[in-house]
Amino acid sequence: MHVNEDVPEASLEAALEANPDRAYSRILCPRRLEPDTTYHAFLIPAFETGRLAGLGLDVGGATGATQSAWGPGRIELPECYPYYHRFRFRTGALGDFEQLVKLLQPQPVDKRVGVRDLDVNHPGSNLPAIELPEQLAGVLKLGGALRVPLDSLAPADQAEVLAYDQWDEELYPDPHPFQQAMAARLNLADEYQQQAPAGDPVVTSPLYGRWHALTRRVEPDNTSDPTSRNWVHELNLDPRFRVAAGLGTRVIQKGQEDYMTAAWEQVGEVIAANNQLRLAQVAKSVSTCLYDKHIASLATTDAFLLTAPVHRRVLSAGVTVHKRVADSVVPSAVTSAQFRRLTRPGATIMKRLGLASAASAIVEAINAGTLPAAPAKPRPDGAGTLADVAGHLDAANVPKPHIETLDERQTPKDIEEIEPSLEYPEGPTRARRSARPWSMSIRTPRSSSRSRRNRRSTSPGSSRPRWRPSIPRPPSPSGRSRPCSSRRGCRPTWSRHSRR
Repeated sequence: MHVNEDVPEASLEAALEANPDRAYSRILCPRRLEPDTTYHAFLIPAFETGRLAGLGLDVGGATGATQSAWGPGRIELPECYPYYHRFRFRTGALGDFEQLVKLLQPQPVDKRVGVRDLDVNHPGSNLPAIELPEQLAGVLKLGGALRVPLDSLAPADQAEVLAYDQWDEELYPDPHPFQQAMAARLNLADEYQQQAPAGDPVVTSPLYGRWHALTRRVEPDNTSDPTSRNWVHELNLDPRFRVAAGLGTRVIQKGQEDYMTAAWEQVGEVIAANNQLRLAQVAKSVSTCLYDKHIASLATTDAFLLTAPVHRRVLSAGVTVHKRVADSVVPSAVTSAQFRRLTRPGATIMKRLGLASAASAIVEAINAGTLPAAPAKPRPDGAGTLADVAGHLDAANVPKPHIETLDERQTPKDIEEIEPSLEYPEGPTRARRSARPWSMSIRTPRSSSRSRRNRRSTSPGSSRPRWRPSIPRPPSPSGRSRPCSSRRGCRPTWSRHSRR
C-alpha cells in the first residue's frame, strides 16, 4: 500500500475513511495476456483464510495462515471463491509494459551521478581546511546509496573518483592534518573527565558510534595504533561520513519521544524475560551442585541404581536404558526401591545369604554371571505334572465349563464322577482314574427353586440353557460329597482321601 502523505499508523484508518484516494494498493497479475483480447478481472483472496472468511465459513485453527486459496488441501466448497471487486478490460496490440521495457537502451552513466560536492575549505570549529591533495581544490565528493559502477567509467574518470575517495591516503602512514585536529577535538571530552580544564571548556563534537564500539577516544596515529583505521575512526575523522552520521542523528532526535515510548512498552516483557533467564540460571546451578555432590561421586553401579526412575527417558546407544536392562541378564527388579530396601547392609536377607555388601555388589554379581538371579526350579523325581495328568483323562463326556474351570484353577483334573444333570440325564459317567489319590466331585445345585430357575434361564441370543456349576464342599467323613447350598457355587475344594 502506498500513502501519498505522512500519516501516523494510529490514524491511518481514519485518514482513509476521510479520503480513500490518499492511499493506493498495487495489484499484480503474473499471467501473460494475449493481445486484442477481452478479459474479466476478479479481485479474490490470495490465501485460504481469506477465502473461507469471505464465504462466511469457519476459518478454524488447522488452516495455515499462508495456505494458498487455489492450492491443494481445500476442503469446504473448493470451487467457490468470493471476490471483492470485478472489472472488464481489453488488451491492445502494442504498448504493453514488456514492449516499453524493450525500447529502453543502456547509456553510459556520468561520473557525477549519485555524488554531491562538499566544501571543506572552511570546516569551522577551528579545524584546518583540507588542502591536500591539491588537485581536490578543497572539495570532497559526498556519495549516496546510488553509485556509478567503477568498471563502467573511463580510466581517467576512475582515477579521479579514486582520488576523491582516498583523499586521506596520500600522507599514509602519517595522519592527515585535518584528522589530527579532529581527533584532538573529539578527545577533549575524555580529557575533561580525567582533569578539569583551566579555562572555559570547549563544547566538543559528538563521537559517533561510541556506545556500539565501547570507546571514548580516537587515535589517528596509524603507526602507534593498529586499530586506528577501523570503522569508528573512519566514521568520525572523515567529513563525508560525519555528514551521514549527523543526518542519522537528526532522524533519531526528531522521533526520540516515539522511540522511547515504544522502548518503555517493551520493558515489561524484557523484565519478565530476564526473570525467566535468572530462574533458569539458578536451576542450572542448583542441578549442577546436586549432580556433583550426589551422583558424580558415586560408583557406576550405585549411580545406575539411583537413576532407575529415569531409565525410560535416558538414551544409551540409540535406545533407552530401560530397554538395555530388559535385554540384559540383569532383571529389572533389581532397580526397584523394594530391592534396595531388602538388600541394604545388615538386612535379614543379606545375613541369610551371607552377603555383607550392598545392592550394587549383587547387581555386579548378577551381571558377571556369578550369582544367578532366579535359578530354574528342578522337577522332583517321580513327581507328576499337569501335562501327565491331562494325558490320562478322557474328557469326551465332560461338559466344557467343567474343563475350563479346572484349567483356570491349575489343579489336577482327576474327575471322579458326574451326577445326572440337565445335560446328562442318562446317569453318571465315570472318568478315567489316575494313579494319584486325588479326587473331585462336581454336581449341579438342586436344593432351591431359585437354582432350578437359573438352570432353565437362557443367555441372550442363545436357545441353550445357561449352566451354572456348583462345586461341592470337602467330602464328609463317610467319603460322599456334600452339595454346596450356595446358589453361586463354591470354589473347587480338593481333599486327599481314600477311594472306595
